[in-house]
Amino acid sequence: MKADVEGFLYPVVDKTTCIDCGLCEIVCPITNLAESSKPLQVLATINTDNSIRKESSSGGVFTPLAEKIINEKGVVFGVRFDENWQVVFDYTETLEGLTAYRGSKYVQATINNAYQKCEQFLKEGRWVLFTGTPCQVSALKLYLKKEYSNLITADFACHGAPSREVWSRYLEEEIENHKTAQRVVVGKSTVSSSLNLMSLIEDIKFREKSDGWKKFRFVLKFDEPSGDVEKSSVLSSIHYLNPYFQAFNTGVLLRPSCYVCKIKNACRSHADITMADFWGISEVDSTFDDDKGTSLILLNTEKGVSFFNNITLRQRSFSYDIALKYNEGLREGSYYHPRRDFFFSNFPNTKSVIALLKESQIPTLSMQISRYKNAIVRRIKKLL
Repeated sequence: MKADVEGFLYPVVDKTTCIDCGLCEIVCPITNLAESSKPLQVLATINTDNSIRKESSSGGVFTPLAEKIINEKGVVFGVRFDENWQVVFDYTETLEGLTAYRGSKYVQATINNAYQKCEQFLKEGRWVLFTGTPCQVSALKLYLKKEYSNLITADFACHGAPSREVWSRYLEEEIENHKTAQRVVVGKSTVSSSLNLMSLIEDIKFREKSDGWKKFRFVLKFDEPSGDVEKSSVLSSIHYLNPYFQAFNTGVLLRPSCYVCKIKNACRSHADITMADFWGISEVDSTFDDDKGTSLILLNTEKGVSFFNNITLRQRSFSYDIALKYNEGLREGSYYHPRRDFFFSNFPNTKSVIALLKESQIPTLSMQISRYKNAIVRRIKKLL
């Protein structure tokens, strides 16, 4: 895999070793779409353990799914942050290890050898839970070339994959800004210039819910050595005011293929289970909305139904039409932002990624007109 000028990873064929077997095309999820079919069950779900739900992006469903697999001596695959706060695929075999895999991470992940390791565990007869984007789950199924009764797959309503390079440069700039602010307060730098900038970050949460599920915050927690005393400080902003999150959410930062993705449509999911936020739950059942997070679960296969029915969660069934009505991520591709080209044409040479992210959100006149039209259409659809 090699990054392009925008910072997205793409496969590169080594023509000196390629034997033209066509396997890469055979397992490509883009050219092997699943048959269209509706999910067997649609559920609103809540984890009754509020401590887990607090640390989760939505209703806290991933954790009990993963715990069941691990309690069966199985393996859970998902994404975690590496030492440089990039997102990588990995696996855990312990309950303690699940912490790193909990919570959304809005960055393109590197697969590494996850598919090969997954196949190895499956052939050993161990239970495996594989969680990923719809295209990653689809690619796994195609890579395996056969069904495994000991494999459970779960995808989610995907908005798209942002650039790893944008993410990295954004973090570096936030750290530098924080160091500058600290120098103003302390009067001198308390951080060695030779120290890896990313090592100053103690934790990152894309969806911290201290202000509620709907007003989640983007949080960077810094670990700052100061003499013999370590003190932490936090950069926290509500999601729609954070420049990185805002640019991601509006579609500026996504990989080009995400705008025309046909795999993310819930009816074409290769996964046994699809997870999402149940936006709109307050409109259909306010008893399921305490603003701590409610998950929408689509059970797409008999295996998914059987597995999920053995999980203890608060839940209620809904029609698929209700799920689609309030969750456009299940039915529509990501919006190609008119300022995307502006952003990425200036990105390589910009001195401030944060300033460029903010500038990308300044709407043109045509964007403002389109926004008003779309708002009217959405309101009409909700009334139908």
